[in-house]
Amino acid sequence: MDSVASLEEKVSILKRGVARMPNTSMGSLSIREAIWQTYISKAGS
Repeated sequence: MDSVASLEEKVSILKRGVARMPNTSMGSLSIREAIWQTYISKAGS
């Protein structure tokens, strides 16, 4: 898995891209929560 800094950079790129699209938005995203969700989803498989 990528480092937290790398993930934050990728999220900022996505937010900039979404901001250019009309009628779209991207809610706030906690990197910590996303990492936990990844661990939990992989534990079930």
